Amino acid sequence: MYQNQFDDLLRQGKKNSSYLFYGESDFLIDLYIQKTIDNLNICADEIQKIYFEDYDYVQVKNYLSQSSLFAENNFIIVKQNKKIDAKQMKDLVQVAAANPNSIIIFALYLSERLATHEKYFTNKTDGVVVRFFNPKPQQALHLLMQEAKTIGLDIAPDALSHLYTVHEENLSLCKNDLKKLYILNTPIGMKHISKYCSSLGDVSLDKFLHKLLENQNVHYEIEKIFQEGVAHIQLLSQISAFIQQLFMIYSYSKTHGFADPIEILGYKPPADVWKRKSVLASKIKLQQYLQMMQYYQEIELELKTNKDIDSSSFFMAKLRKHSVVFR
Repeated sequence: MYQNQFDDLLRQGKKNSSYLFYGESDFLIDLYIQKTIDNLNICADEIQKIYFEDYDYVQVKNYLSQSSLFAENNFIIVKQNKKIDAKQMKDLVQVAAANPNSIIIFALYLSERLATHEKYFTNKTDGVVVRFFNPKPQQALHLLMQEAKTIGLDIAPDALSHLYTVHEENLSLCKNDLKKLYILNTPIGMKHISKYCSSLGDVSLDKFLHKLLENQNVHYEIEKIFQEGVAHIQLLSQISAFIQQLFMIYSYSKTHGFADPIEILGYKPPADVWKRKSVLASKIKLQQYLQMMQYYQEIELELKTNKDIDSSSFFMAKLRKHSVVFR
């Protein structure tokens, strides 16, 4: 089902034995894990968390099978960024359904359709599946403003839009920065975003992305980024999102003769940010956009599938090669 359908179930106070949350938006997956916990009134000491490499099928099955001695529920969250064996998932869903004390949430951070896994979550097994897509900009900004209010952060709408732009519409990164900004204990404006959030370590993310796509020398920035230990996939995601956004600006401009940020992004970024992006978008040719998208998709595939390469050296070399390939 979709997010709005699941919202209806939450409003009705519906309780299920098993949940499968997956899709494009890590932020929404995590948000709805917490919403489900709150809706079911699950206490923190009732929650067992099994994340990524700690996943063990036998351990999870034993936990779901046992009677709860010290709590009302056996509540377990399994987070993975790869597929769980379908037979294992089917078995765990059935075990949870058979034990009235047990509830399991599978959170799979995967954008591809999981049709085989979905079919195990039925009325018969008391299971539910929710597939999350990246929210549109206006919805995303609304979610971030709700997050800010939840933690008691006073942030101006234009500052929030700028934060969203800086992180290339990555809600999880925005949420992390909202928590950091709260520590400042002051109303947050544009200057705070520019000072505290527009960077990868000592390197400005926005400046780095522009220099990279403008085919400037980025050797210094690359060295600093990797010294800071920035995750390769995270940075790759930022680059890909930036290219896609520039392509949207380019395409809209070619069709309508001008670039309307509200129509393209769903919100209005700061004027200087938008002007620089628009100028850069117009300088890149259509064929180059296609080539760049393919280039970074191939890098991502290599990083995710080839376990024998030195990922840092490989990625650094590919970033340095960008200006040679696309000049």
